[in-house]
Amino acid sequence: MTDLDSTATRVLLATVAEHRDRGRCTVRSVALRAGVPAMTAHSALHRLRAEGLVDWQEGARGTLRPLVAEVCRLCKGSGTRLVDDGPIRCPACKGAA
Repeated sequence: MTDLDSTATRVLLATVAEHRDRGRCTVRSVALRAGVPAMTAHSALHRLRAEGLVDWQEGARGTLRPLVAEVCRLCKGSGTRLVDDGPIRCPACKGAA
């Protein structure tokens, strides 16, 4: 697995939080929550999908979902922070990211 940059990490955590709070996600809702443009979120989501951290059904709206077990494994199992530039917490496992 490659290291995630700050933007990909924010998009990942926004996806987890959006799915937890609303039960569904869209690129726009994740982008808004992460504070990034929709195209930036879209690019980050494709990278996250390649890493096995998110998935969606092609062509269907609102099917974006985090693969939470993988997210928790990433932040708990690594023993390292997901980002170094701010106090972001993993909403999936409540651990400090």
